[in-house]
Amino acid sequence: MHDDVSSQLLQHLAQHSEGSSCMLPPSFVVTISGLVFVYFLVLYTMYEYSHKYFCASV
Repeated sequence: MHDDVSSQLLQHLAQHSEGSSCMLPPSFVVTISGLVFVYFLVLYTMYEYSHKYFCASV
């Protein structure tokens, strides 16, 4: 799974660096925004969890 994604990413980067167009592929943009969303969601969840745990322990 990760190998497949990284190979696609490399292909996109190769096309981008060669390439005629400066536009990123929509799938690439969606993937990046999805990763950012998940990252912030995890951070938020960890923050909420640690906050509750900390308050409970105090």
